[in-house]
Amino acid sequence: MSALLRFIGLCLGAVLTIGCDGADRPPLLSPPPPPGGLIVLRPDIIRIELIAPPEIAPGESVQLTANAIKSDGSAENVSNQAEWTTNNTSVLQVSSTGLATATNRGGTNVYANVYARFAGRHHASAGIFVRPREGTIPQKFAALAGVYDLTMTVEVFDPAWGDITGHRYSGVLTLVDGAGSFSEMRWFNAAGENVYGPFGGSVTRGVAPDRTVLHLSTKIDLYVESIGEPEQGQTVSPRFTGRFWAYHINGPFIATRRTP
Repeated sequence: MSALLRFIGLCLGAVLTIGCDGADRPPLLSPPPPPGGLIVLRPDIIRIELIAPPEIAPGESVQLTANAIKSDGSAENVSNQAEWTTNNTSVLQVSSTGLATATNRGGTNVYANVYARFAGRHHASAGIFVRPREGTIPQKFAALAGVYDLTMTVEVFDPAWGDITGHRYSGVLTLVDGAGSFSEMRWFNAAGENVYGPFGGSVTRGVAPDRTVLHLSTKIDLYVESIGEPEQGQTVSPRFTGRFWAYHINGPFIATRRTP
């Protein structure tokens, strides 16, 4: 038995010797240290900033930009490294370098995904709508076009669900003639804390003959009561307001159009 143990010890010693001298070990994958002997690692990416126009014309192409914001406060253009996707390819096509080309009128969300070395995956999204060539939609929807910041405040709720006084939804609507998509939707409590989201989905026009209704795919309905007058030189509304209904809650909402 003692002879066997000595044999195993010799084998382990040989393995350890080979592993330490580096002669038979694969080279390290980390880069060599810079002059001075200090090892400087690439700063972590903490978020992605997506730069995109809120609207473009059919047939138009525009370059989207994805910037990586790092922990040291610097920014790096990573458009060529990002993974670009869109949730409506019939409206907008995006190349591997972020070149967006509008094909048909409508609304869509564009996403840029970047895989950071130390912090995993980061992504950013933006809503883009392709302007219609001609207005063929009922007038009550024609003014609802563009990218809007949407806020829905809870006013009435079923107490059986708990006290949600002051809670609100906040998100982005991307509309063409009252239809399109929504994105970055979040649920905030009374203290302003994001307790759910972000999430997104589609927006369709309601069929009520005497009302302007927008249906969000998450079972939220927007009943439009007031549409702001278009500003000079524009045909779309700068804002619209009304009440929203979602399951056991409802309250006022306001949608404010982003300036192109």
